[in-house]
Amino acid sequence: MAKIKIRRKDLKHDEVKDFTLQAWEWCQEHSTFVIIIILAVAAAIGGKQLYRNMKQSKIEAINNEYYAAYSEYLKAVNEMDADQRAQYAAEAEAQLRSVAKKYPNSVLGRQALKTLANQYYFLDDIAQARETFQQLLNTAQNSEQKAEALIALGDCCDSEAFAAKDNAQKQAKLQEALEYYSKANEAAPKSYLGAFALLKKAGILKLDPQTREQAIQLCEQIKSERPADNASMLAKLNTGKFNAVELDDVSVLEKTAREQTLYGIAEAELKSIKQMQ
Repeated sequence: MAKIKIRRKDLKHDEVKDFTLQAWEWCQEHSTFVIIIILAVAAAIGGKQLYRNMKQSKIEAINNEYYAAYSEYLKAVNEMDADQRAQYAAEAEAQLRSVAKKYPNSVLGRQALKTLANQYYFLDDIAQARETFQQLLNTAQNSEQKAEALIALGDCCDSEAFAAKDNAQKQAKLQEALEYYSKANEAAPKSYLGAFALLKKAGILKLDPQTREQAIQLCEQIKSERPADNASMLAKLNTGKFNAVELDDVSVLEKTAREQTLYGIAEAELKSIKQMQ
């Protein structure tokens, strides 16, 4: 009788086949459990996609609501007719407050509140502007947001000083503005906003001959604290000679533009103050 030679390959094939049959039998015996697992996986995948769709839909909703409100804001600040401007401003206020209230923890929710504060400031409702900027300060989540709100509050005080009825009230408001600018610099030292706060502070100090030297020192400090390669970057910005990497990095261009503006204003302010002496 001839012997049948069983190869390792045949054994392996049989093992795979046996495992498949056993798995199938197990699935048949536990069909309810298998169905539950399949449904759970399908639900997880579907739920994840649904969450993504809902999140995208929410982002689109916020964008649409904010930019509709912002459109009314632009109408208000650009309208020359007083009655029409008041109508646009009321509509913008209602819409901006709605966005800020519905989406308080979103970027555009905070931006809506900031836009509303700016509208109050632009339309000379300084009391409402201060209240709204204070709200932004109270809800600031980082040093930049805090510094930005403090600068805005300082600007409100500066505006109130300009409209003051007597010198005592004017000096009190200017002193309050200086304190806000100092706090802004402390919140974001050696940053663009911190330096901008110092520039605002210098603008007030130069008005008094006794504090004019302090204003000069602040302007010189702003210039000296700009990045070491600022000069080369400014030259590149003026000539447009950026390399491919720099052109792809939008943040570099934005930072350079801001630094150029700040450096230029500080330099111009410095010359102006020295001429006053």
